[in-house]
Amino acid sequence: MASLIQKTVDWFRIVRQRYIVRFFFSILFVVLSVYSTLFFLFMPAYEDKSVTAWEAVYWTINRLTTTGELSPNLVYTSAPIQLLSVTIQISGLAFFFAAFPLAIIPALERRIL
Repeated sequence: MASLIQKTVDWFRIVRQRYIVRFFFSILFVVLSVYSTLFFLFMPAYEDKSVTAWEAVYWTINRLTTTGELSPNLVYTSAPIQLLSVTIQISGLAFFFAAFPLAIIPALERRIL
């Protein structure tokens, strides 16, 4: 029984090390999809402006990367969208600071060494 538990723990350790980058990209895809959908729904509801799905994705990527670049037709003034924007920027920074030390740097070390 103890050897089965040890084999299971070892398997999870290998999977975590091998697929951590894919895991982070999967999380990033889900976060991008959720935030884009929220922006797509919030703009007509709070700003009386309709946006395309691509514009929502573009806006979300700009918020996640905190570049600050915006298209003039994506300007907003309502508090719910401003709160969404701040939330996306904070989660983008948190994702960046979690992904690099936990996934990207170890993956690069395995490739180099």
